[in-house]
Amino acid sequence: MIDPNKIDLSQLAEELGRYENQWVAISEESRIVASGPSYEDTVRQVSQKDSVILLKVPPLSYSLAPSA
Repeated sequence: MIDPNKIDLSQLAEELGRYENQWVAISEESRIVASGPSYEDTVRQVSQKDSVILLKVPPLSYSLAPSA
């Protein structure tokens, strides 16, 4: 099982911009290993589904900030 705390999204900030409005699969080594327009398309590309986390990259016009 992947430990999401080991993934450093700040390392991927520039690369994630290329995946606007798409789903990405990210490995524990903080690498994008698959992408697609839908969750299902992205999952199909991943052979070891328990070794990645999946997330949808929001539109670049959105601003996300953690809440307290």
